[in-house]
Amino acid sequence: INLLRSISGVSWGAHPNTLLNIYKAVIRSHFDYSGMLINTASDTRLLKLDILQYRSLRIILGQLRSSPKHILNFETLELPLKLRRIYLASKYYLKRKHIIKLDLHVQLRKNLALQSKPYYNNKKKPILLRISRKFEHLNLETSSTCPYFETNYSYLISSLVCDNTTFKKTDICVEKAVQDYVHTEHPDLCIYTDGSVDKEKQLSSFSVYDETNNKRWGFKITETTSSWQVEILAIKEAIKYLINENFTDKKIILLSDSKSAVESLKTNSWKNNNNTIVIEIKQLYHELLLKENKVKIIWIPGHQGIKGNEIADKIARESLTNGENYPNEVYVSDSIILNNIQKEQEIKFMNWYRERGITIGKEFCMGNKIYPQNLWFNETMWRGLIVTVGRIRCGHGLWPTYLYKMGMKNDPLCTCGEEGTIDHIILGCTQRTYLDNFYKKLKPHVVTFPINVAFLTSDKISIKILYSYILREKISI
Repeated sequence: INLLRSISGVSWGAHPNTLLNIYKAVIRSHFDYSGMLINTASDTRLLKLDILQYRSLRIILGQLRSSPKHILNFETLELPLKLRRIYLASKYYLKRKHIIKLDLHVQLRKNLALQSKPYYNNKKKPILLRISRKFEHLNLETSSTCPYFETNYSYLISSLVCDNTTFKKTDICVEKAVQDYVHTEHPDLCIYTDGSVDKEKQLSSFSVYDETNNKRWGFKITETTSSWQVEILAIKEAIKYLINENFTDKKIILLSDSKSAVESLKTNSWKNNNNTIVIEIKQLYHELLLKENKVKIIWIPGHQGIKGNEIADKIARESLTNGENYPNEVYVSDSIILNNIQKEQEIKFMNWYRERGITIGKEFCMGNKIYPQNLWFNETMWRGLIVTVGRIRCGHGLWPTYLYKMGMKNDPLCTCGEEGTIDHIILGCTQRTYLDNFYKKLKPHVVTFPINVAFLTSDKISIKILYSYILREKISI
């Protein structure tokens, strides 16, 4: 925390984005360490960690000590440590659940049986026990050890001929570029694959379209899967089709509109080589090579009018409702589960945020009702601007009404004699010299007048004009 202090001040120092990265790497990592074990500690001891978290966030944003905790979490997109521990413990458990021979599962089963004992009546239940009970019925893929160690090493280090850089979505006439590419390569077989996911119905599907032989089919999947999972399954089924048809000495191009799927086959990282579908594809690909086939897997941009891709996309979408169920077992995707857990924690945070917002930071909470996906500030804004506007957004800054409320001033009045609210000292004080010029600069960017300061802090252009005006008038925030 002293490191954060040493490289930042109110109007100088490192950008809040840089400080957030330092916080995550150096400080938050200490809070995360063994979080699932310390979760049963007394609330008093856990509160000490919370205090350190909020101290760090205040330094990062340049906020005053009185700034509310829930607003700090909201402004930095950092969940409270209590909720973060649940997410991390869930992530740990899901990774370990895949390997059935771990002693962890034996110990958890023993402890689950003890939960009904009087010992737990007045004690916190360990977080891993709660999570294991929640996820024990999930249809996750399991094995005795990591798939990586059960696979022939030659398959793991083999490189598939993949290309995900030839085409770009921003290219003009992508359709023609793909046609020219296929014409130049002159393959014996040209196959398109695609996947589709309906998040509302929790259904997914994939399709394979052999353009050369005009063969097409698709399958529906009723398990919760990610878009990457169905796209990679489509590639796997396309290669299985090539093997079953017993093609030999052929030049084959397989085209997919999933860049992440092609990338996972192109690289030999631990994460990719520990995925059973990727391993199966590498084994099947090796079988094709043994039959003297030349196979290239190409990424193409989707929804760009490429005929084969559009047909594959149509088959996949139709398979969501009319398709035959995929005959092979498909396991629940870890990424989907973790994404749902993350959303659950965000919902819990927003419930706490709204509850606290009834009495603390009312104006901020009324104007910010939805959990943001991105920080309101960016790299183009300098620290002084972010700190100043952040204090205005939070409602805690060095204006008369705040200083009076904190007992640091005898009255809440501005030097002009009016009540010194933030709106008054910026937009209403008669002692302002450049107010008319400020309004002239705002006029092209603001649709309606009158305005208040809270409105100005919601627009990136207005924010910069506002900050320049505050500096020019030498207003203390």
